[in-house]
Amino acid sequence: MTDHSDKIPRYYRKSAVPGDSARAQDSARSRVEDSKPDSGNAANDNSRADRPLPADEPSPKKKTGRKNRMRKRRRKFARRVTALALLLALAALIVCLIIRYTPTSKRMSESEYFGELPEGEVAVVLQDSIAGDHALLKDGNLYIDYDTVRDHLNSRFYWDEDNAQMLYTTADSIYEIPVGSADYKIGLEDEHYDREIVLQNAGGDGGLYLDAAFLKQYTDVEYTWKEGWKHMLLRYEFGDTPVAYSSKEAEVRYEPSIKSPILTDLDKGERVYVLWDDGLTAETYQSQKAAADSASGTSADGASGTASQALSGETEGGADGNAADGSAADSTAADSSAALDDSAGTSEADLLREFYSGRKWLRVLSDDGCIGYVRKNRLNEIKNETISTGFVPQEYPSLTSSEPINLVWHQLSQKSDNDNFDSLTKNMSGVDVISPTWFSLTTNDGGLKSIGSRDYVKKAHKKGLKVWGLLDDFSSDMDTSVVLASTVARRNVISQLMNYADDLDLDGINLDFEYQDEADGLSYVQFVRELSIACRERKLVLSVDVKVPYDFNYWYNRKELGTVCDYVVIMGYDEHYSGSASSGSVASLSFERRGIAETIRQGVPAGKILSGIPFYTRIWYTSPLDSGGYSISSEVLSMGSAATTLKTYGVQTVWDADAGQNYADWTLDNGVRCEIWMEDSDSIAAKAALASEYETGGLAAWRLGFESDDIWKVMKH
Repeated sequence: MTDHSDKIPRYYRKSAVPGDSARAQDSARSRVEDSKPDSGNAANDNSRADRPLPADEPSPKKKTGRKNRMRKRRRKFARRVTALALLLALAALIVCLIIRYTPTSKRMSESEYFGELPEGEVAVVLQDSIAGDHALLKDGNLYIDYDTVRDHLNSRFYWDEDNAQMLYTTADSIYEIPVGSADYKIGLEDEHYDREIVLQNAGGDGGLYLDAAFLKQYTDVEYTWKEGWKHMLLRYEFGDTPVAYSSKEAEVRYEPSIKSPILTDLDKGERVYVLWDDGLTAETYQSQKAAADSASGTSADGASGTASQALSGETEGGADGNAADGSAADSTAADSSAALDDSAGTSEADLLREFYSGRKWLRVLSDDGCIGYVRKNRLNEIKNETISTGFVPQEYPSLTSSEPINLVWHQLSQKSDNDNFDSLTKNMSGVDVISPTWFSLTTNDGGLKSIGSRDYVKKAHKKGLKVWGLLDDFSSDMDTSVVLASTVARRNVISQLMNYADDLDLDGINLDFEYQDEADGLSYVQFVRELSIACRERKLVLSVDVKVPYDFNYWYNRKELGTVCDYVVIMGYDEHYSGSASSGSVASLSFERRGIAETIRQGVPAGKILSGIPFYTRIWYTSPLDSGGYSISSEVLSMGSAATTLKTYGVQTVWDADAGQNYADWTLDNGVRCEIWMEDSDSIAAKAALASEYETGGLAAWRLGFESDDIWKVMKH
């Protein structure tokens, strides 16, 4: 017989609660199991199985089933909670990824970017940075702050405070532009502009402002401004410029991050100027790279790329942002210079490509004047583009000789000294120009003193010499600063000097102003500009004497002097002088080299440079003191006196290759040490060779009468 005891009775199936069939089936199975006889005690159990349990006493098996159901419910609930938690975590992760990698559409306003601007003022983006000085907007016209004009755009605009006017000096004219006026003068001619050219106090700061359109007529400058803008873009450096073009639509952002606000948008194909990071230039990058390469032992063939990678952000982690390590280890000047020489032919675009290699963002300037960052993958490759405004600068005619010349100064203190001309020049040869010290400033209103002689000039011309009269500022009766600052005094000086030049039949003027400081820099250059116009009209050669460039005299605008003058004479002597704390050469070869090289670097054409050399030297005395220290003193010796001194003491010299001079030292009986760096035919020949090496305009020697006879042969050849 078939056993159907394991089947669920029909009445249990019928009584199952809809939607809870599993629970009902479990309960039914439990009841069936309870009804089966126990094999071990069938007789006793049959009667018990047939007897129903009291209603209030649940079966033990019912309790077990209920626990099982509760456990299953808990497991199912836990699974659902876990699944829900995973779903929530996944959703949170997706949201985080969306937030992280979705660029912000927030835009930065002009007020946020440039700060709040006073009414009528416009922020200025000057070349590749935001200028501290604002422009003015008056009746729809822009006016540029004078400090910006003078320091960056066109230094030939000069403020004449005494006469409340702006002066502008060209090669042949002086413009006089009164404040608040549309009328002005060019020389003696009256001119008119369609609005005020110069404003003062218009910004409430007492400052001066120059009309931008008027400025542009005389300056290689380009500016961009549109109605409603609170800023303008002002560019003044052109030529080969690193640029990039957008390969697709892009945004310029305030910082190198997609979460940084947008400054401006770029259309596909729009140009941006590629900039260096703040504080970095092509020169500083090359210097740092050279130092880093030297420190890391980078080989000439580039076998080790560590140093350049560190500077360009290519090291590990460098691609995550623009914070590349710009520091560089110390290196010798020779190593750095060699590395710079090796990269001399490298364009700025090449350097920028190297610098931004491995980076995700480029720092740029947009055509509408926003400086920010663009994702690198939105731009085409960086390249050099020649940018020009088409501006044609005025030519400054020059009387500079096509061949090197030699000049010698003739120092005179009184008119009767002119009589020494014949004796002093009797054996002289190899000299083209003689410059007598004839003229001196004597009063604050520009008064001059002259000890010039027409006979002297005639004799010089007969010998084939040109005569450049020298004007100095050595008098204690006047203040050079006062004279230079006064337009009236400057013109008085020039007027008298030209009269002397005409009367004496001079060929040129040599300006030897040595008692001035940084505060006089602008007015000194303005004086030279004004003097150059007068000299140009008379075809007089104009030369100016300047010191060897160092940080303390960097304020000399040597580039402008080299433009408006025919010659710039470097006073390459007094390296060590009477007040020096240590003994040394009057003019070592390295001192001469620095003078020439640095003057060229500052913008003076080599052919306009005369390298100043000394015909004298110093003997140094180092004297022991009772206190245990020592004192240093010196005295000037001519070449002949120096040679006599060595002969007197029976001293032999040795060649000092570094100084390019013969050197001697000896000790006197009283314990005083004597030292001398000779100026002789050997040292002068070395200095002359240096001038030839740099292809300078020639030599200028201080002074006639200090030389030995063999010097003229050196000067000649």
